[in-house]
Amino acid sequence: MKKKMYVSCLISVIFCLFMVSAASAERLFPDSFYESDCASHPDTKICKDFYRDTGKTPPTQPEYVTTDFKVFVDGTELQFDQKPVLLDDFTLVPLRKIFEALGATVNYELGVITASNGNVKVVCGIGQTTAKINDVETTISVAPQIVNNATMVPARFIAQSFGAVVEFDQKTKIINISTAKA
Repeated sequence: MKKKMYVSCLISVIFCLFMVSAASAERLFPDSFYESDCASHPDTKICKDFYRDTGKTPPTQPEYVTTDFKVFVDGTELQFDQKPVLLDDFTLVPLRKIFEALGATVNYELGVITASNGNVKVVCGIGQTTAKINDVETTISVAPQIVNNATMVPARFIAQSFGAVVEFDQKTKIINISTAKA
């Protein structure tokens, strides 16, 4: 019984120390971390506090146009919780669905997206127009974005990075992605 009481007291002390630390003006990470992460999440409490404390101005959010585009990978229609969007005439789709449909595993950590299928490794970051394909740096026409809490990536860039062929039919609003090797 005493052991449980000591553990409970210890947890309370640790919690109090954490709360005092969190309430202080000192942040746990360097400004560059907050600038990168808050670029796509400016409305979170921690980001609002960061902008208030540093006097920096939050970035303006781009204008997205939600689409009724349908996306097919090898003939199978992908179902998305967040519909594809257009940003500067580029179609962005939810990252996990598109990567997994292309046979890739996905890791998302601190705004950095890493996807690999064994032969190809793609690394890109939220708000970043540079990416790496098998450690070779390349430029993306439009950066991955957060839209309605969904991480969105440019469909054509991602598909072509994994060797797929992309066709878009403007009339039917269908994006066909084919992974079949010629």
